[in-house]
Amino acid sequence: MDGILAVIIRWRWYLLALLLLVTAGLLPFLKSAMVANNALSVWFLEDDPLLVDYYGFHDRFANDEVILIKLRFHTPVYDNDTINYLRGLTEALSGIDGVFQVHSLLSVQDSINTGGGLEFEYLIPPAQPGQPIDLSSEEWRRIATTAAQNPLVLQRFIDASRTQTLVWVEPIATRDYDDRRADITRAVKLAARDYIGTTPGDGAASPVKVASPVKVTSPVKDYGLGGLGVIYTALNDITQQEAGLFFSIAYVLLLLALIVFIRRWQIVAAALGTIVLSAVLSLSLYGALGHQLNLLTVMLPTIVMIIGLTDLIHFPVAYTREPEQPPTELATNSLKRVLLPCFLTTLTTAMGFLSLSLSPMKIIQEYAVFTALGIVLAFMIGVLLMAIVFSLQRPLRLPPLPWLNHCLDVCARLVTTYPKYLAVAFALAIGAALWASMAIKVDTYTLGYFSDDAPVIEDHHFIMDDWGAYGTAEFIIKPKADYRLDNDDLLNALALFVIRVAEIPEFYRAYSLDSLYQRMVDVFTEEYANDRQTF
Repeated sequence: MDGILAVIIRWRWYLLALLLLVTAGLLPFLKSAMVANNALSVWFLEDDPLLVDYYGFHDRFANDEVILIKLRFHTPVYDNDTINYLRGLTEALSGIDGVFQVHSLLSVQDSINTGGGLEFEYLIPPAQPGQPIDLSSEEWRRIATTAAQNPLVLQRFIDASRTQTLVWVEPIATRDYDDRRADITRAVKLAARDYIGTTPGDGAASPVKVASPVKVTSPVKDYGLGGLGVIYTALNDITQQEAGLFFSIAYVLLLLALIVFIRRWQIVAAALGTIVLSAVLSLSLYGALGHQLNLLTVMLPTIVMIIGLTDLIHFPVAYTREPEQPPTELATNSLKRVLLPCFLTTLTTAMGFLSLSLSPMKIIQEYAVFTALGIVLAFMIGVLLMAIVFSLQRPLRLPPLPWLNHCLDVCARLVTTYPKYLAVAFALAIGAALWASMAIKVDTYTLGYFSDDAPVIEDHHFIMDDWGAYGTAEFIIKPKADYRLDNDDLLNALALFVIRVAEIPEFYRAYSLDSLYQRMVDVFTEEYANDRQTF
């Protein structure tokens, strides 16, 4: 330790210059690190079976994420003006780069019994490009009746009141979708806002602002957006916003505390420089290795600041207790007094965080490694900056704090006078803490991270209150080698699975390939039964 300390003291200015050069060189990566990313790829390792299955679903089918737009109209939707308005919105959404397809009442196809067999045709007959949809009142009544009788349409695209409809925006399914999710989601939000000409929930009507087959006044009363992509994007936004807010508050409080307790600008500058440089350097390295802040690593600078200060504060205390000496010797002896114990506390703390890297979750591994790195950097930078400050001039005495000394004296008297009572009190406190820890529950409810008045929460309730649950869970069913998808046993097994899932309180309803077959059977036999049938 003495040899290392001698090198630091001797070459302190060169080491400071090197530190500043390295920090400046890595500074461009700080910006990329500060872009929040709470995607699935952040939480799981690349070879995690769950993530592999997730990507496999994308490769075989399509994106499981959808952006839902719930529209509530002043009147029932089944008329020419409203449907043409909906058509213009879906065309505007379909033109967004990154949107694979848009599903709405206009894209629904239903099976039709022609007498000679079944055919599929659009629920709402499409018009020629550039021409409006123009149907009679009788045709609209027939369409409304057919939609109400089709369980694959009702409560998926239209509600029972016929005044609310859902538009399902399906993004592309690519391996870089996590990186593009925010841009696609924001583009959908912007297109909906520009077309409808109102912000979600305000209930105002305004002229259509995006080209559509027919220019009409907006019939939309209010609307809202939901879906995993909307929530993820809002989560990233709030993570980035809160990170800047928390960092600012933390450093302001740190500066005030140092000024109140130390009142020596040289030591305050060294302490503040240590925390800022260690946080910037660790985050820059974090970004240089391709990482971005998430819900967990957003706490990294604050943790580094707190733990770094617990060691850093010992150096000026040791400095003030040294007798009069030449500046270089004073700096050496001051640091030597507490260097080893501070190094050991830094080392053990860093090792404690590194133990978290054994977790199978990628997000915890990153947090463990870079927090440990930040703590070590804070210690090293703190030693360097304190060595520079201590060798500048003499004396630098800490100000007297009589009220603090009085508090410490009272605590010391309590410990020496009532040791047994304090031991019992601490034992009871530890027991109470252990008992309370048993009541801790794991809660990963994503929407719980937002405040009640957050726009994403207001939109969520707007959809949930009138429409119901809108989240989906997909299961891939792979038939055995000797089974085909049209096998009766397989379809009946799927039907039974759907019935069992629908009985789970947390699920509203379930669909499978059998649901499509059942609809075809109902149409073919002209039986619109309320009870499920299997064949």
